Formats: sequence, structure tokens, C-alpha cells
Amino acid sequence: MRYKLGFCTSAVCSALYFTSISAFADINFNGFARIAAGTTLESNEAVMGYKDSLDFKNESLFALQASANLDDGLSATAQFMSRGRDDFEVDVEWAYLSYELTDSTRINAGRLRLPFFRYSDFLDVGYAYTWVRPPQAVYDLPYSSYDGLSILHSTTLGDFDIEVQGTLGTASEEIEVEGTPANTELDDLYGLNLSATYDWLYLRAVYMIGQASFDISNPQLNQLLQALMLTGNSNAAEQIKVDSDSSSFAGIGFGVDKSDWIFQGEITQTKVDDSFIADRYRSYVSLAHRFDVLTPYITYQKIDDKANPTGYNLAVESGVLPADVLAGIKTFLQSQEQDAEGEYYSIGTRYDFHPSASFKADLTIWNGEYTQDAQVISFAVDMVF
Repeated sequence: MRYKLGFCTSAVCSALYFTSISAFADINFNGFARIAAGTTLESNEAVMGYKDSLDFKNESLFALQASANLDDGLSATAQFMSRGRDDFEVDVEWAYLSYELTDSTRINAGRLRLPFFRYSDFLDVGYAYTWVRPPQAVYDLPYSSYDGLSILHSTTLGDFDIEVQGTLGTASEEIEVEGTPANTELDDLYGLNLSATYDWLYLRAVYMIGQASFDISNPQLNQLLQALMLTGNSNAAEQIKVDSDSSSFAGIGFGVDKSDWIFQGEITQTKVDDSFIADRYRSYVSLAHRFDVLTPYITYQKIDDKANPTGYNLAVESGVLPADVLAGIKTFLQSQEQDAEGEYYSIGTRYDFHPSASFKADLTIWNGEYTQDAQVISFAVDMVF
């Protein structure tokens, strides 16, 4: 859950704070912004937060980052984010201390970015990547930040530059389950990611585990769980609800940037054992080519989630549940797979019209396996300052 601040309040607090330490540290400010607009091409379509009327708020944002160098290897960083889809309410995205243990090892503590993906650290900095947005099939996990520690170590292995990052902490977020809110927590979250870079080649692998808990107000799910408990199917109920269940995230990625050709991709797998949550299998590949200031691209994304039938199978084996309750359990579990399964096809371009700004245009087609197809066209101006 991100901390919420009113704009005036956060600005005043920041000014007072940085004024108080300005005598002891060098303060550097930088930021980034995005003005984006998009719409679906048909009146009955909805995809990636867009509908059939031009929307300028869904993906627009403004961010300001302040960093203070306290000397002797110690520094502090805070990032304030304002998103259009949240009515430009200001959030604290990052707030952490860093300490250089050695020239090649750094430890961070506070609110940090979860390193699930290649572009996790630059997730909101559209200027840092070619697309209008990172591929949503892979990058749509609702968790982006966590509270805890990370340690980064850089070294070389032959001709490769190696970076190893370890993480430890907790994360929380409010998400939607079948259209109703759920307060979620990831406890005992820890993991490791490894990246290797050699000239034009980039390779990455990540693995994280934790304990997931969901406090869900979804009426359909709660009714099904109650029916299971009342009929003595507590084991089946435990296999459906999310209460300190083991969760894992695994991913691999690659990037090739050679002779103005950019070819990259990521494959991820997310699991929450003993729960209603479908196992998530997501991937994308993308190809782009730089023509001076113009970089057209194409991207293919695949969602191939798999429902977890364990709770339903246990309920069937009990032989005491009415057919309509069994059907409801099966439908709910299958919906976790079917609501997401499908493919995205994107074509777009980036135009670097300024040293610190780019214009992007994108057409993305969603081909749902069980849901309605949709097309969205979007534009964005990304800038850094």
C-alpha cells in the first residue's frame, strides 16, 4: 500500500525537511513526466484501462525525485509520484537510505522497487524504453514496491559485467478480485536476481518467494467458502482461500542491442500454492530498429495461465456438496484462468524529437481466448528533467 499525501502537504513537508538538512548535504532533484492519451476503436471494447472515449488520465503521470549525498558512502532518496488515474494524488513511491559498503557493494533500506522485471527500476520512466508501455502481459503484477532491504554487488566475470541483487522485506497492495477489492500482503519476501551484460548482450534471471495473504470482500468467493465450511469441507476451503500461502516468482530475460537492432524478451511464472489464484505463465518478445531519431517496434505477448483445481477436486471427492455449489466453485476457479488468457499484438514507434523527450504512438490488439477482443490506440510524450 503506497503512502498517500496531499500535494500541498507533501510539498511543505519536503521543503521543510530538505531545508533542514541542506547545510549538511548536497540535494539533487530530477524527475520525469508522461502525457498520454488513448482510446479503444470500438464502442463495446475495454482494454488496459481504456474505453471508447479519448482518455488523457489513465497513463499520464508526473514524478519528482530528491537525493541527498551525506558523504562517506551514505545517501538518501525519495520519489514522489502523481498519477492521472488516481486524480494526480501524490504518492511516495520510493524512500530509502543507501550505504556503500565497498566500491562494488551497496545496501539499501526503506521503500524500494521490487526487482521482478528488467525494467522494474524504470517502470514509470517511459523515456527509458522504446514502447509506449512495458508489455502488459508480463508487467501487470499489482506489486511494484516493497518495504525492506536490498544488497547489490557488482563484479566482472570474463568479459561480462555481473550484478547480483538480494532482497528481503514485505509488500502490501489493494487489488481487485472479480471486481471487488482485496487487501493483500506478501510477508517473508526474499529473493535473488542476477544480470549479466556483455557489449550487445543482456541476460537476467530472478527468483523470489514469500507468504501471501488476501483479505477478500468478494461475495461469490465468500459464499463458496462458507458452503464448504458448513458441509465439513474445510480442506477444500483451505485449498481455495489465500492465507499465509507459499508464493513464488521466477523469471528470465534477454536483450540484444546490435547494429541498431533491438531484440528482447522475458518469460515469467507466478504461483500461490493452495489457493484459488491461477498459476501465471507470461511472456513477450519485441523487435525494434533505430533509424536515427525514429525507432519503430513490434511486440508479441502471451498469457497462458492455468487454473488451480485442487479445491474443486477435494469438494467433489467429499460427495456431500450440491451440484450448484460445485458448479460455482469450478466456475470461479476457471475464471481466474479464462479472464486473463490470450495474446497481445503491438506495433508502434518512438520519435526522439528532443534530447530529453520522445513522442510515441502504439496500436495494440488484444485477442482473448475467452474474453472479448479489443483494439487500443495510444500516444505519449515522455520526458526526463
